[in-house]
Amino acid sequence: MEKLEISTYKIPLENDFINSSHSYKYIDAIIVRNNNGKNVNYFEISPLIGFSIETIEMIYAYLNNKNNKDIINFPSISYGLESLKLSKRKLISAKTAVSIPITSNLSEKISEYYLNGFRSFKIKISKSNLKIALALINDLSKKYKKILFRLDCNGDFNFNESIVLLKRLESKKIEFIEDLNKTINEKNLSIVKKHNHKTCIDLKKSNINITKELITKKLVDYVAIKPKLIGKENEILDFIEIAKKYKTKVYISSAFETPIGLYRNILLSKKVDKIYKSPIIHGLSTSIYLNKSITKTMELDSGKIKLRYGLFSINDLKPFMIKKWEEIKNTKII
Repeated sequence: MEKLEISTYKIPLENDFINSSHSYKYIDAIIVRNNNGKNVNYFEISPLIGFSIETIEMIYAYLNNKNNKDIINFPSISYGLESLKLSKRKLISAKTAVSIPITSNLSEKISEYYLNGFRSFKIKISKSNLKIALALINDLSKKYKKILFRLDCNGDFNFNESIVLLKRLESKKIEFIEDLNKTINEKNLSIVKKHNHKTCIDLKKSNINITKELITKKLVDYVAIKPKLIGKENEILDFIEIAKKYKTKVYISSAFETPIGLYRNILLSKKVDKIYKSPIIHGLSTSIYLNKSITKTMELDSGKIKLRYGLFSINDLKPFMIKKWEEIKNTKII
């Protein structure tokens, strides 16, 4: 008989990570332990502050309320616990871009990864770091013929500022531009396409419908999906089938998952590869931001993220445990 237990964790990042919604110093996660008497498996529920519709406190309260009569659609629960059927886990890998913050040693870091087989690099640019970012992109583009940059703008530019930026970019080295403006609409995407750049939308529950509409108008070249923001796998795969029909590429993006959650993401990324019948360059490198004590099973090598799950131990997370193991009281989720 299955017995589901949970514990909570607060895991520090090696360096602060800043985006349009939040400055991250740590990640919150609930780990679910599924003990069926023969094997023990672990699953991760880790909503992303600033993006998820639910918080870690809301999830914990929901899982521990045996009197709750409602089945609440929390995407991070739907995605995390949908994998309860998974059992044997092994070495797994997928092609990935590398996400690197703009720091004083950015050029050296990118050179190191490039020589190790990586060709796509995601850089977050804003008005405050634009001058430095463009200079680095220009220098590295001259140095490495096959290098490509994914520019994540976090909606930091208004319409007029966008036009100025687009004129300064060399399209041959820019793989795509993600969220150039805060508002996702036909006008803002059209101006990117007009300047011969490819567009990318970061998918959320709140923008699924408008993204589908813009895909049908052939204004979206790429879509980034953080699965725990969307929920059930079949919904994600159905969306990808629509995107493929209009020649829009979808890639799976990680968001500071532990080896438990990352394994789930890599499995899904391989299903995406099968849909497109070729390996997609996903965005699965956020492990480089995690505390090094839990990333020993993860390796960025030869253009891929490699996860040796067999080397992972739940004890790796023990220093970051906030609440000890307790049985889930809300049996409706099982």
